[in-house]
Amino acid sequence: MERRRFLTTAAYSVGALALPPERRAEAAERASRAARGALVGAAEIEVVRDVTSAFSRADERLGGSTGRAAVVQYLVSDVASYCRGRFADSGTRRSMFGAAAELAYLAGWKAHDAGQDGLAQRYYLRSYRLAEVADPDAHAGYVLRILAHQAFDTGHGGAAECVPLAEAAHRRMRGRVGPETETLVHLTLARAHAHRGETRPAVAAIARAERLLDRARPDRAPRWAGLGGP
Repeated sequence: MERRRFLTTAAYSVGALALPPERRAEAAERASRAARGALVGAAEIEVVRDVTSAFSRADERLGGSTGRAAVVQYLVSDVASYCRGRFADSGTRRSMFGAAAELAYLAGWKAHDAGQDGLAQRYYLRSYRLAEVADPDAHAGYVLRILAHQAFDTGHGGAAECVPLAEAAHRRMRGRVGPETETLVHLTLARAHAHRGETRPAVAAIARAERLLDRARPDRAPRWAGLGGP
């Protein structure tokens, strides 16, 4: 029995290695309890966010593909278990799915840095589906913006996909995020229009981004807009 419990906990603790030593055992135990049916709450959400932040910092210091296997393992084990778990209320569930969407996006960004853009797209799509549960407007719109950049960078549909995706992102996010975040989607629109040779809408999008930037407060940007990437 003890051996089985150790193996189960070990399987759910890969991502926790990114945490400070004093928090690793707690994180692994929380994931194990969730898998056995315990309620998922604020503490579990905090753990997922902390793991994501730790891997994001490693990304900045050591390169984008650093820890990619551990991120994926944590996503498909601990985080998947949390998302399948029981929640006290819908708000807590949405928050967990939002945290999961951030980690899925980071997995996609790491795959992109490793030159595996097909795999990156799958993680971005997973991030989008999770974000739709968490916040179908602002957060999901932001992931659509990421998908627009990915279509542009990889040539998967190129101009045919980039502009519609960027426009869809803008429709979702408009009026629901601050100027510091909306600026980014206008820059994406500008890039997409410029790629299609559409000078006037590209210049207009840049002008809107500049006006928004004058009112931007980076400290007010949501977590999911500050994870790096395009």
